[in-house]
Amino acid sequence: MGLIPRTGVTGAADGLCTTPACINVADSILGGMALNHTAVDPCTNFDELVCGNWPERNPVPPGQLVIDSLNAVLFSTYDTVRNILDKPYPSDGWITINFTKEQTAIDKENFAKLQGAYDVCMNFTAREEEGLSQLRNMAKTVVGKFPATPNSVHGVNMTYDHAPSMGETLAFFESFGIETIQRIMQTQYSKDPNKVILVLSTAGISGNPDGDDVLPEWLSLASDLLRAVHPANLTKSKATSLMKSVVAFQAQLPPIDGDAPESNESASGELYLSLPELQKLAPQLNYKYVIDHLAPSGTDTSRIRMVAIPYWARISKVISKTSPEVLQTFFIWRSITALSDYVDSPQTEAWNRFQSKEANTDHASPAPRWLKCVRFLDTGVQWTAKGELIGPTGLTWLVARFFADKNFTPAAKTFTSEIIANLEEAFIDRVRTREWATDEVKEAAIEKVHAMGVKIGLPTSPLVTDPRALKDLYSDVTITKSHALNALLVAKSRVSRNWGSLNKPFDKGQFLDSTLLANAYHATGENAMVIQAGILQAPLFNPGYPAYLAYGGMGSIVGHEITHGFDSKGHTFDKIGNQSSWFDEQSTKGFAEASKCFIRQYSNFTVTNPDGEEKKVDGELTLDENVADAGGILAAYSAWKRYEQEHGKGPDLPGLANYTHDQLFFIKFGQNWCQNIGRGGQYDLTDVHAPGIARIALTVENSLDFQKAFNCPKKEPTCELW
Repeated sequence: MGLIPRTGVTGAADGLCTTPACINVADSILGGMALNHTAVDPCTNFDELVCGNWPERNPVPPGQLVIDSLNAVLFSTYDTVRNILDKPYPSDGWITINFTKEQTAIDKENFAKLQGAYDVCMNFTAREEEGLSQLRNMAKTVVGKFPATPNSVHGVNMTYDHAPSMGETLAFFESFGIETIQRIMQTQYSKDPNKVILVLSTAGISGNPDGDDVLPEWLSLASDLLRAVHPANLTKSKATSLMKSVVAFQAQLPPIDGDAPESNESASGELYLSLPELQKLAPQLNYKYVIDHLAPSGTDTSRIRMVAIPYWARISKVISKTSPEVLQTFFIWRSITALSDYVDSPQTEAWNRFQSKEANTDHASPAPRWLKCVRFLDTGVQWTAKGELIGPTGLTWLVARFFADKNFTPAAKTFTSEIIANLEEAFIDRVRTREWATDEVKEAAIEKVHAMGVKIGLPTSPLVTDPRALKDLYSDVTITKSHALNALLVAKSRVSRNWGSLNKPFDKGQFLDSTLLANAYHATGENAMVIQAGILQAPLFNPGYPAYLAYGGMGSIVGHEITHGFDSKGHTFDKIGNQSSWFDEQSTKGFAEASKCFIRQYSNFTVTNPDGEEKKVDGELTLDENVADAGGILAAYSAWKRYEQEHGKGPDLPGLANYTHDQLFFIKFGQNWCQNIGRGGQYDLTDVHAPGIARIALTVENSLDFQKAFNCPKKEPTCELW
């Protein structure tokens, strides 16, 4: 597979590119750089050089604490979607013009459904009139499924048998993907990538107030909400007493992390139980009822992947000692906290304002209504687990279809495919030079690169360009006049599809998240990279950019994702996505030794929050992302230089004549990771990605090509793996 040429950039006169794409990206680059960029030393302060003025050009939006380059593009994408939904049916994009008369009619129905959901979300008056009705319906349902009178009580210690009520209630909440004491997911099986299995995980939320100092206010607001939606006529004191009991119950729940795997740990580090074993381990949770009612008939329940096995026995015991009235209130409260953001009432407004204060966000300056509505349509409800675990729960692929019509073109896909093919060849060249790996491991790694799948822009499942496929996908969603009910319906639709996947081969045509997100990822179990349409937007990407910008910006991201196939997790999966030990002992030791350098390097990097507090980056937590950044930029630079040798130099950019193309390659890379941290914000050091400032500074510190481009005194990389 040789280097694939791309179409030359047009509009270049006298070596200067004057197309709109070039003018706009030049303005973006210059506007983000430090105002005194000519006086900044790139060798010691590269992050300041490339991002010094970026915060001025990119203020933190209302409702946010931080904005970065990727999210800035996402907000622009969402604004485009808003403009689409505010207008009549669009009919002149590359997808639309190829439709038959029948397809156009169906497509208009799909657009009407999408626009209808948007209009309901935007209609504040109707939402206000609806008030708490959907929360009251949820509370009434919970009371019916989990009566306050016990099924049976045993012994002097008052242990209860809650199994019948728990099974019904957990199945109800899981049908909407609402976390209670657990989250149940369906995921690709690591030992057989064609199979989908069940995963039982601890809940990702604790539910209790953060500290005793806020408990009185928390109890007051929570009891007001409980009184307002509970079918019984609760007094203020009774509601407060019940919420105190819920706090006490949640405090008894075992920690959601820190459980060490026991003797039933598999060789891969994953834990499995059969459904009968799980039922015996945690009888009060009655997962047999839950799975029997939600999974398709004939589902294989012999291997359920478990997270923190000791948790379930302990929680079953806690529940057996908790009164039905308290558990009923707990479930009502879970429905309230899940739906509160989709309900407009004085009580939910007060609660949401308190939550914003606790999250240190500015409730006085919330995100605009249109942004909340577009985000809801795209990614769905906030109460489910992370997108890649559950999948987007909105009308996601309807949004993608109408966005892509004019904003993700076949030309963009072709250009990206060319970059990927060239990056793969460059990465293979680097694999061949790895002295820490044996020849056998190098050969297997090269085979894995050649076998790596590529998904760009739009999934094939569903086929987003087929109106009938999209109509069928959302046929179980009827848009009502209630935004809260619409939220429940779209979530239920997605969760139902997930449960339905258990008896089918894993769908390799799907995306695990919305394609509008400015993101890319490596799907380990598929050995495939996914480049979402949202990241293929200006100023990150445009088919009209000169090659040095295309490879420095998008190429480094593509290289990052290729490298993920060979990071500490990726290198434990083979070329077809099976979890496999294909690294021999010598290569494993060499890999680990080279990784230590990255851990030390990043752990020694200090970031300073806006309040002056200094914190160290966690080099262990961020290792895989740091290795991917390093490998990505090295492969991207190599691919670009080989492209340039075959096709000649690209045109210059207006206003940037003082910088060489090599330097602009790295400047474009750096501007992928600019950040603006607003008042009250801070660097997120719990993320697997290092802060942008570290990603910029340390990645180029590990690049000999960068040091040569800027004629730095140092002429060797600090750390190198791939």
